[in-house]
Order: sequence, then C-alpha cells, then structure tokens
Amino acid sequence: MKSGFIPAIALGVVLLLVGNAAAADDKYDYSMRAYVSCSSHIDVIWKWLEPESREVVFNTFSSLSGLMYLYDGERPANDNPVHYVQSTPVFYRWLAEDHPEIMADVHFWYDRGQWHPIGGSWVEFDAQIPSGESLVRQFLYGQRFFIDDFGAPCSTGFLPDSFGYSATLPMIMSQAGIDSFSFSKLGWNDTNDFPFHVFDWIAPSGSQVRAYLTVGQYNEYIDEAILKARMQKMQDYHPGIESVLLFLGVGDHGGGTFKPWIDRLIKLRDEQGYDIVFGPPELFFEDLLDDPEVERYSWQDELYLETHRGVYTNRARVKQHNRDAELGLETVEKLWVIASDLGAPWPRQTLDQAWRSVLFNQFHDILPGSSTEEFYSGQYEQQMGAVEQSLDELSQWGMQQLAEAVDTSFATQLGASKVYLVFNPLSFTRDALVELTQDPPLRGWQAYGPQGEPLLGQWSEEARRMLVRVTDLPPLGWKAVALVDGEITASGGVRAEG
Repeated sequence: MKSGFIPAIALGVVLLLVGNAAAADDKYDYSMRAYVSCSSHIDVIWKWLEPESREVVFNTFSSLSGLMYLYDGERPANDNPVHYVQSTPVFYRWLAEDHPEIMADVHFWYDRGQWHPIGGSWVEFDAQIPSGESLVRQFLYGQRFFIDDFGAPCSTGFLPDSFGYSATLPMIMSQAGIDSFSFSKLGWNDTNDFPFHVFDWIAPSGSQVRAYLTVGQYNEYIDEAILKARMQKMQDYHPGIESVLLFLGVGDHGGGTFKPWIDRLIKLRDEQGYDIVFGPPELFFEDLLDDPEVERYSWQDELYLETHRGVYTNRARVKQHNRDAELGLETVEKLWVIASDLGAPWPRQTLDQAWRSVLFNQFHDILPGSSTEEFYSGQYEQQMGAVEQSLDELSQWGMQQLAEAVDTSFATQLGASKVYLVFNPLSFTRDALVELTQDPPLRGWQAYGPQGEPLLGQWSEEARRMLVRVTDLPPLGWKAVALVDGEITASGGVRAEG
C-alpha cells in the first residue's frame, strides 16, 4: 500500500509544478523583437599584461572577420548575421601596428556594415575616479580616432564593465555626439535592485542620453530558454517595451562568438518564429525612440554600483599618480596656451602622448587597482614616469618662453641678481607660498615684487630653501619675483636670522 501511495503523490507534485510553470509562461509575450549584437569584451589589462592583450585582440578580431567571410558565402545577400560591436581605439591601434592585414579586413567589414565601432572613448574607463577634464578627453581622443580612421564618430556610449558611473557623464557624452548608452554592471548590485532597464539618464546640466541596463550579461550564450528569460525580464520591468537588446559572445579575455551559437539563433528565427534581428545596438535605441507608446522613465543622479567598493581605497599610489598627472596636464596646457600666443609652437605630439598614457591607465581595471602587481610595478610605472618627465620638461620650456616676454626692468633697478617667475594656473586671483632654491643657498636674500615692494619670506635651514609669500597672483597670470642680497622680511616685522 505504501509503495503505491508514494508514487501517486510524487506524480501529483510533478503535474502541479508543470502546470504552474506553464501558467507563469503564459503571461509573457514572446513575439517581442530581440536585437542581437555579437560582442566580445576585452580587458586592456587585468590578470594579464599588454603583450597578451595584443594577442587577444588579434585572435578575437581575426576570428570575427573569419566568421563574417564564412557567412558571407553561406547566407543570402544582406543576411550576414555577424554584426560585431567593438569599442576602444587602443585595440585598433595595436592591430594596425601588429597585424595591418587584419585591420584592412576590419575596414572592409565596416564598409559592408558588419563591423560596428562603439563607445566613443579611448578605453572603457573607470567613470568615478577621473576628473571631469579626463572624462572629456576620453571622448575627445576616442571620437577623434573613430572619425579619422572610420570616417564617423560613435553614437552609442558603451561601458559594460565599469564600476559605477558619474552623474555628469550624460552631459559629456551628449556633447561628444553620443545620444544612447549601454551598460551592464549595475545588475551586480548586492542590496538595491536598480528600478529601470531603459531610462533617460539626465545630468545636472539637463543634458541627457537614452540609457540601457542590459537585461542579460554583457557577453553571453543565448538559447531559447535564455532568450525567453531575457524577454520576461524586460516585460517585468517595462511592460510597454516590445524589444530587447542582447550581446552574444564570450568576453573579458576576448574570444568573440561562435558559429554554432549564431546558427542556433538563426534556427530559432527561421524555424520557430522568434523575431530575432542581428544588428548594432543603434537599431534597438531607434526602435525605442520610434515607439510613442513607450513610457519614459528618468534618472538624475550617479549610477552607483553596490559591488567592488574597495576599489576606491585600493592602491592609493595609483590614484595619486593619476591625480598628479591630471593636474599637471591641465597646468601645462594653460601655460602653453599663453606661450603659443607669444609665438612658441604648440607641443601637440608630446601633449597627445601624455594624455593617451593617462587615459590608457584610467581603464576600469587599472585605475581602480584591480590589476596585477606585475603590471603596476612594470608598465604602469614606466608609462606614468614618462608622463611626469614630459610634464616637467614642458613646464620648464613653457616658463622659459613666458619669461622671455616678461618685463623685468624693476629687478635691474633693484640690483637683483636673480629673477623668478611665478605662474598661477587657476581661474581666480590667489596668494601663494612659493619655494625658491638656488645654488649657492639663498639664506640672507630679500625677495621683491614687480612694484619694488618687499615680500614676506623665511629661510628654512633644514630644507635649504626660501619660502616667499606672493600675493594677488592674477588668474591664469604671473608675477616676477626679484632676489636681492640682504635680510629676509618676515611677517610682524621680525627679521629672519640664522
């Protein structure tokens, strides 16, 4: 009796579960369109170094090009399913240097409408730590590359793996010609579920882009069950939206996508009636904009990732190098705007190389500190050290150009033996405590301003330098300081002695 009773209960449970699954399935509409872009995320640096990354780029790009040739021979005209999206000008530069024949294939498939540059930035950068100017330069250098190399800028921003996104990004992207943005990482939140997958992301300035938080992964295998799950998720969050965007492929270490994966989706389309469209993400965003029934949600804040929080305090030395370089580049460029106005040639090549090095090292696994010690102690130190040296040389050269144009006749009248030029790179008037050094030491000398006024100062025996207070430095301007042999004027009328 027991042996017959137990199977009967078990059978009833199975029938009940199947019935509930069918009922749950019935509430979704699987006639919605699925846009599919082939994609393969490649980390510029992560658990590997640049030589390996270059090989990954070659293997991935050549594999995708081979797939395009294969389907071009198999499929009817205008039905090549391999539409590949790829960001990061650094990768294209590497490929052009190492394998120009594959780069020629990339241009061929771009002209055929199969290869789609995306992102518009120099690398897929960390979007929280860099300065606003650095974020602007990511798109300036990135879009400039895509215009020069492919003839057109990107219209879709693409940061699938970055660890959060600054609230000012919509303004910067819109000014760079980008009107849509695809990202993935907020799906990793560990506490709060982000409320939207499609929304207008609005900057404090009011600028905005249409944003898409992927309902799947930024790279994934797709079969019928996964396809239906992605459709279900979109309908759960946005019942009025009738399409979804998916990225087919493997990533982080590149790899591209594979013919059996694509063939499975073709079969789902041709034999089972799923509305699958192979193409770039722009088709999905255009579909959203064309549908007047789509309810528009908005978000006016940063996109904060509730994971990887430790990256903001990890490897403080890397953060310091980045900030020093950002401030140094900004100061040097301001100085050289003035120097070039005085006739000095603009040092474009040196500045461009310095900026590219800084932007490269703002990649989302470098600046946050999630790469290997081997990289940081090797290539990173070399690149950032070269940036520091270039900035030092440009500062000296720029100040020399400026000094030659400054009137220092007051120093001659004072009988000064040394004249210093103090430059203010800020946009407002300021006072500054300036360190002056000289061999032999400056002990016992007096500093004077351009009106012949004595400046407050103090000699530091320990540091072997003079500290001088220079007041009312004009914005983006300068003052000359003359040194005359004599005692230093200290505040409160006290003379500095020994």
